[in-house]
Amino acid sequence: MNVRFQVIWVVLFILIPVSAALPSPNLESGPREPDYWPTDGWRFASPESQGMDSRLLDQLDAKLYSYDICYNAFLVVRHGYIIFETYPNPVYDENQLHFLASVTKSITAGVFGIAVDKGYISNIQNPVLAYFPERTVANQSPLKDMMTVRDLLTMKTGLQWDEGTYSYDDSRNSFVQWIRSEDGVQFFLDLPMECAPNWKWYYNTGASSMLSTLITMTSGKTMHQFADENLFQPLGITHHYWESDSQGVNYGGFGLSLLPRDMAKYGFLHLHKGRWDQQQVISEEWVVESTRMHTMFCPGYGYGYHWICYPIIGAYAAFGAGGQGICVIPQHDLVIVVTAEEPDGVPFLNLIKDFVLPSLSASTSKTNAFVNIAGFLALIFGIVVSLLIIKKYVRNQRSHRE
Repeated sequence: MNVRFQVIWVVLFILIPVSAALPSPNLESGPREPDYWPTDGWRFASPESQGMDSRLLDQLDAKLYSYDICYNAFLVVRHGYIIFETYPNPVYDENQLHFLASVTKSITAGVFGIAVDKGYISNIQNPVLAYFPERTVANQSPLKDMMTVRDLLTMKTGLQWDEGTYSYDDSRNSFVQWIRSEDGVQFFLDLPMECAPNWKWYYNTGASSMLSTLITMTSGKTMHQFADENLFQPLGITHHYWESDSQGVNYGGFGLSLLPRDMAKYGFLHLHKGRWDQQQVISEEWVVESTRMHTMFCPGYGYGYHWICYPIIGAYAAFGAGGQGICVIPQHDLVIVVTAEEPDGVPFLNLIKDFVLPSLSASTSKTNAFVNIAGFLALIFGIVVSLLIIKKYVRNQRSHRE
């Protein structure tokens, strides 16, 4: 064999096993193309088959049952498969509707996006008052004329609305005053302005219900009817209930009840940027815009169009009173759902941080450990073979000289 080729073989036998011995990087950088669409129901898989460690999820299950908190459901979907599902509260199972509280807001945002996509709302920069020319509005001002539909979506209306200082059974709470009014739309429009729109963020359930009102006004259908036709039916969501006010308008900020598995479908729809099977249910542009941060509360944490955003970890979530939640983490192809009945909420994000995300790294560590062991053995094999080749080459050279 030519000396040059012998040297090349030696190099290859050393480099190949060395490269095999290096740890495998975690290449997960976004959702995979689904193997199927869960329109007719979710499929199930073991955590390990989807790159997660069941031991940590077993610990999560034990934690949920040991908490002195009334958890009703906890689901984890990865790569389109339910890999963890538990119902700690014996009253609930997968067939029980659950009141979503303010998770409704994030669903309203998606339904409103469909209305925009279909042209019922021509432009979210339209002034809100332009939709109510027949109403006489109190506290009229140039600032109120400036309030747009987009300001409803971002909850930066500029109106005097305080939903956070007082409890929800206190008459000083703006939400309580609004819900007790005879005409919620008129109450909302009559509020005085505190500042210019798009200036300050205030949690505002009234703004969410105004979105529902606009859908009804422009489409001629209630929010529930519009959502059923354009969102629920394409996703195969058949069990749902949506409360309405005395005027027959569905509340946009609360009032929707869904099954936990259907909550996961809504998260899965957003995970895939509004696409469901062969249909673009919500435009990709709307999903991207609604789930990005428009208001920063603090670094790495803010608000989109009725979604809580965590741009540092590439996640966004919907939360509701009592401990309801949908969390979407596109980087890891994850949708996580929780329902509960706790006045002060539940440590949803802590559970994701302490159990769900570590189960990914634990699984990766086990995979890398296997790769490293295999790589180490390959490295030893390559070195041995390389030494034999060198030894043979030296022997041949000696015989030629002799």
